[in-house]
Amino acid sequence: MELSDAMDILLEEDAIEARSHARRLRAIAHIAHKVGRRRAVDRIAKASRITKSAADRRVGLALALTTYLPHTLAAMEAGLLDEYKASKVFEATSYLEEVKAREVDALVVERIAGKNPSELRRVVNSLVLQIDRQGYEERRRIRRAQRMLRIIHRDHASSSLVARLPMEQALALYNACDEDARTAKKQGDSRTLDQLRADALVKRCLVGVALATNPPTGRPPRLLRLQEILGGKRTRKGDGRRPGGPSGPSRFTGRSGAPPTSSAPKVMRLHKEAHTPGYWL
Repeated sequence: MELSDAMDILLEEDAIEARSHARRLRAIAHIAHKVGRRRAVDRIAKASRITKSAADRRVGLALALTTYLPHTLAAMEAGLLDEYKASKVFEATSYLEEVKAREVDALVVERIAGKNPSELRRVVNSLVLQIDRQGYEERRRIRRAQRMLRIIHRDHASSSLVARLPMEQALALYNACDEDARTAKKQGDSRTLDQLRADALVKRCLVGVALATNPPTGRPPRLLRLQEILGGKRTRKGDGRRPGGPSGPSRFTGRSGAPPTSSAPKVMRLHKEAHTPGYWL
């Protein structure tokens, strides 16, 4: 088999799969209309041998495609989008009013050619920002108020630390740790960049604690505020200094000592509860 023949088969099978996904989603929407959403979720989960949450996401996508995202469904039936790519359009429009979601749907089909899922999501986010700027500003305000830090314990004595932060703060914190990691790497450190970034975050957050095999006993380490982490050092309460000022690094902070804000706001992926559940994968 020639390489060109193999590529033709690959593209043909991708198109067949996309059309198959469209047929399945139309069938799911029909089931939901006949028996109701809740019963449809139970039946689809059992028939397809998937969890109820996965079935609910699939039902939500199917109902959206057959109501207010008809152009996206047509693109699937033309073999241009599979279910996963279509879900990216759904995710970004699921919190909009249906009228505005239809506007985005009509525009996005002109820009889907050659896009991978992440690129497609960014295109849809850009259209959402154009069509619903006021709604975007409200959703951004709500998400900033919902910032949080959460720990998830994993296997083999490891844990994941998950932070939901405003975009500019998360970017500034990542860049600070990335700069530390790359500096250490240039100096010949044998750890990977991922390991170095993680260790840089720990070093910036934990002050005066010697990390050992066993966790330190007694009083737990004090966690720093974001400004202190970005500044790379502690400041005395009421001493009038700010991290990133004359007494500390300033490359990650603006003139006011706060992380720089983006000149062009981007649509956040996290949003208010949708009129149909999001298709999170």
